[in-house]
Amino acid sequence: MSKVVFLSNVDRRFAMMQVALQQLQQENLLSNDSVCAKLSDNTVWNDEWQKLLEDADILLLKWMGAGLDTPFFKKLLPFIKKHQLRYYIDAAGTEEEELVSGIEKNDLEKLKAEIKILDEKYGHENIKVVKTIEYIVDVTISDNNKQE
Repeated sequence: MSKVVFLSNVDRRFAMMQVALQQLQQENLLSNDSVCAKLSDNTVWNDEWQKLLEDADILLLKWMGAGLDTPFFKKLLPFIKKHQLRYYIDAAGTEEEELVSGIEKNDLEKLKAEIKILDEKYGHENIKVVKTIEYIVDVTISDNNKQE
């Protein structure tokens, strides 16, 4: 069974991939050591990431915002190339846009179609983040038209 590692700094994409991962594992279509992990601009490359990726069959990564020149990516990219890991990195909004290795064009199109379906099914309309904000307002009322 295949081990898929999915990484993202996008809440919506992370959430939908987490749902898809759990469903595929329940249906015994993906190995239980497949992982979905959340990244940030401050994620640090370390031995744990190497252990996670060294036996992966494929890395799927969605990255938005900052470029791929973060310290994490400066370690990740050489590692996955050295280990000849198949990968698809969707880096929309960065200079690179998309990095692909070891995935046939036809398979890549199928992957993108599935991601689009998942995004529509579990996307922003269906995954909501609610945050309670509390604040105090002081109000002073003065009557400037008052005559003495």
